[in-house]
This record gives sequence, C-alpha cells and structure tokens, in this order.
Amino acid sequence: MERTLITELSTKLNKEVKIQGWLYNFRLLGKIGFLIIQDRHGRAQVVIDDEAELKNLKHLQVGSILEVIAIVNSSSKTETGVELISPKVKIINGVSATWPLEINKSELTASLEVILENRALSLRHQKQKAIFEVQAVMAQAYRAHMISKDVQEYFGPVILASSSEGGSEIFKVNYFGQEAILAQSNQLYKQMLIGVYERVFAMSKCFRAENSNTRRHLTEVVQYEFEMGFINDFYDVIDMCEGAVRAMIKAISLNCQKQLSLLGTNLVQIPDSQIPRITFAEAMEIITNKTGEDTKNWDDLTTESEKVLCDYARLKYSSDFIFITNYPKGKFYTYKDDTGIYHNFDLLCREAEIVSGGRRVDNYDVLVNSIKTNNLNPDDFKEYLSAFKFGMPPHGGFGMGFERFTTLALGLENIREATLFPSDTKRVASQHLQALTIIGAESIKKTIKGLFVEHDLEFQVLKHIPTPTSEEAAKVRNLNINSGVKALILRDKKTGNNILVNIPAGAKLDIKKLQTKYNKTSPGKLEFEKPAVISEKYGLTVGGIPPFGEIFGIKTYIDNNVFSETNLAFNNADLEESIICPNHSLQKILTGINGDFTS
Repeated sequence: MERTLITELSTKLNKEVKIQGWLYNFRLLGKIGFLIIQDRHGRAQVVIDDEAELKNLKHLQVGSILEVIAIVNSSSKTETGVELISPKVKIINGVSATWPLEINKSELTASLEVILENRALSLRHQKQKAIFEVQAVMAQAYRAHMISKDVQEYFGPVILASSSEGGSEIFKVNYFGQEAILAQSNQLYKQMLIGVYERVFAMSKCFRAENSNTRRHLTEVVQYEFEMGFINDFYDVIDMCEGAVRAMIKAISLNCQKQLSLLGTNLVQIPDSQIPRITFAEAMEIITNKTGEDTKNWDDLTTESEKVLCDYARLKYSSDFIFITNYPKGKFYTYKDDTGIYHNFDLLCREAEIVSGGRRVDNYDVLVNSIKTNNLNPDDFKEYLSAFKFGMPPHGGFGMGFERFTTLALGLENIREATLFPSDTKRVASQHLQALTIIGAESIKKTIKGLFVEHDLEFQVLKHIPTPTSEEAAKVRNLNINSGVKALILRDKKTGNNILVNIPAGAKLDIKKLQTKYNKTSPGKLEFEKPAVISEKYGLTVGGIPPFGEIFGIKTYIDNNVFSETNLAFNNADLEESIICPNHSLQKILTGINGDFTS
C-alpha cells in the first residue's frame, strides 16, 4: 500500500490508507487513546480503542516515527474534518528520551540560547518551521524574478586568495601551508562575470570576522548578489533592487498567509508607488530636524539614525523601506563622478540596512589608482583587474542580506531566529564553541587577571591568610558576606559532566531550583562533585574555586542575587588570594545561565 499524505485524507473517506509520520501528541481519555500524527504537510488524529494497542504505545514520547494503516472516517471534531479509526500501528523508530524542549505546544517558551543549542529539535516546532518556509519562498521569488529579467545565475567561490573589501574583518585559512581567506562578499567575481554574461545573480555565503554580538550580526551569512552591465546610471540598479524586493514581498503575501498567521506578524509594508529615495545630505537634514544632532561631519548612518529615517518613511510614505543615496564615502570599486559624488546607495527596511549597492568603477586606470589610494596592492587583484584591462562596460549591482531581510520582513527580534544554524562569536552552526580549557590554579589565576586587564576593568588583588569559609573570607576582605561570590561545582550523575553555579556567599544553594533549570537542556540528576575529583580535574581546592567556569571548560550558572552588592569579591583559584572589584566590572566579563538558585 502506498503512503497517503495527511492533507490527502479528506479525498479518501471510508477507505483504508497508510500514513507515516512523527508522533506529535498522545492523549488518553478513559479507555480510548488519541494519537496525533504529523507529516510534512499536516496532522491527523488516530482513534485507538484496542487495549493491547494502547498498552503497546503508551510509553512512546513525542517524535516517535510511526506507520498507521486505518480507515478514514468523517469527523466534525478535528481541523481536517476526518480522523482515522480501526488502526494498526507500527512503531518504526520509538523515542523514549525526555525532550529538552516542548515542540508540541503553540509557543516555544525556551530562551533563544536553549533553542539554538538544540537546533535540530527546535526546528520541528511549527513557528520555527514557518520562518524558514517563508524564507524559502523569498529565495524562490528572488531567483524567479532575476531569471525573468534575463539575468544569469552563477555560483562563486568562498575560499579566496585576497580580500574583496580590505580591512581586518577577515577569516584566514591555512591552505596547504599558504594563507587564504573566506569571502567577505562575492563582489569581485560578480563584476568579472559582467564581462561574460552582462547580467548575473547569485546566492552566496559570506564570512565576517566581526567581533560583534548584537541581534543584527552573524559571522556567516547568505547574500543575494546582483550585478548588471551597460547601465545609464546607478538608478538602473536601484530599479532592479526595488523590483526584486517587490517580487519577494508579493510572493510572501500570496503564498505564506498560513505562516504569517501562525507567527502572528504583520508583513513589512511596501508602498504602491515607488519606494522613497533620498540623498545622504537630505537624510542628514531629516536626522538633525528630528533629533537635534549635529550631522555635519557624518559619513555614514548610525543604528539610531537608521531607525529615525525608517520612522520618517513610514509616517510620510506609508513605507517600511527607504533608499539612501550618494554617501560621502565608498569602497575602492565605487564609482565617483567628476564632482566627487559617490554613486552608491543603501536600502533601509523597518530599522536597519538590508541592501548596499551602486555603480562601480569601470575604467582600468581609475580602478588601479583607487586600489592604491585605499592602501591595497594591485598585485593582489591581478585576475580582477584583467577583466577591466580587456574591456568592461558601465556597470553596477547590489548585495542583499538574506537573513537580515527575513528578520525585518517578519518583524523578528534577532537575526539568529532567521538563520537555520547560525554562527556568531560564541557558536558555529548553532553549537557553542568549546572554550579553551585552562587547568591548574596558577594558570587560572593568570587568565582571570588577564580578563580584567583586557577589558580595562577596575579590580584589586588581595593576598591574605587561608580562608576556607565564606565568613572568614568576608572578614579579611572587610566586606559584607553577600559581597562574596561562592562558586560550587556539581556533577550530572548520569553523564559525569560538571557544571558550576555562582551564588552569594551568605546564601544557600537550592539544588531543586538549579535542577529544574538544568533539566531544560539536560535530563540528568545533579549532585555535588567530590573535592578530590575537583582537585584532580581542575587543580582547584573547594573554597578557592573562582566563578568563571567556562575558563576551565564547564557550563556556568549565575544566581540572580549575585550582583546585588556594590562591590564583589571571590577567591581567585586560591584560598590565600581574593579579587575585589566593582559590581559592573564582574558583570562585564562573567557570563552564564541566569536564574533563581538559592533558598
């Protein structure tokens, strides 16, 4: 018997069918069980009244892979209008483990940190799936629009011999003993291809070694790339950009109403008339009038000013989009006319930039000179320059942030929500990087002091007699006992893995509260680690453990009351040495999972 998809069940009333999918929910009402099975298109209810069948299934957890052969019956109590009766259920792959997330609830209540740490599972939640279904429609619409405009798709490299942008935000790669870099953009390659195809587009991976942890930034992104030759001016490029944006918004509106409703979001507004276009100089005037800021020497927009301009566009033009043109600076490849005006632009959406583009330099000699003026070496751009040496038409293009546009179009809070497996300064492909583990009291001491120095934070090192208890430590420091930060190491009984929890020195750990928080990501039961094991594994003595668990390779938890005092202190990997610092200094460098862990 062939498999029937759940959305097809209504066409097979009173017939026997076979469905396959995941167990989404299982409810028992007296002697009757209700299985909810989910496949790629929908969910179906399976009614079970056979006692032996119920006994066979009741141990299963959400996510179990099942096959059901049953009769399709009409039902007024289900969303689909049908249910399956008289079933024979086959367990293909049963799940018995406890889930770290509740994916069968209407809301995924876990923190973003937990969602990303369990990305393979969190993506099964209906709202998480919906984001990427919309994103796929956007990508399909972009490709279809470009093809309709006679634009050739290409697939560019991501390992390069030299940077297309210059600057220091570059990931370097040891390439068989020589240095290569990961592409910051596909800029040079799409320009070279103008000499081949005249019009090109791509969806390319780009990498930025930017040490930024904002809700807008990632280290690995996808760019919608576009470049076209034989332009009259850079407004030809702006027109193509606007056309692509309109095509994507229209596709979402036509094909994603179910997803938009599920996400409870209002799709980004685009005006029926042309998207507003203003020069950078006009933008400065608007910002000054709205905020009173002196923008006379500005050469770029700030985060706050982008929001001001988007608010202006929304109020004046009923548009969440606005083009800003003619910035007073540009990249080495940006065209500048005889009056010194750069022919470039950004497209802002809701509160941030999603597109950068403009006309490019097309004259070989001018380009070589521009490379030199930007303190770059023309020898590093030989292949790129050859395309200009042998004839390049007037051309221009743009790059559009794939994940950022998704984030802003759907009104999401963080770009990581619009990225399947995000990479940033703390994680690669959604998984936290294993911290560099420091073992031994002297090495840990040195590392912690280095953290304070590196971040230019105020701190004091105090040498004193051994202080094995919190009371003794408070006395020699001449501080309130709750100014002390007490670090405790526990272990997971099942896995043997350690965690560290920080609490005020005068408080008592409530292990049940900590256990509840811990079990949101790990199923094991916690107990205190043995002092001998702590000494053997980390070179530390109980009472002298510093609060920075990640330094020696273990997950850190921080009680909400730790930062309640003005000045804080902790034993620095030694019973005879304390670090005393202002509250704000420790907050700057101590990271972990926060919660209420004391009684």
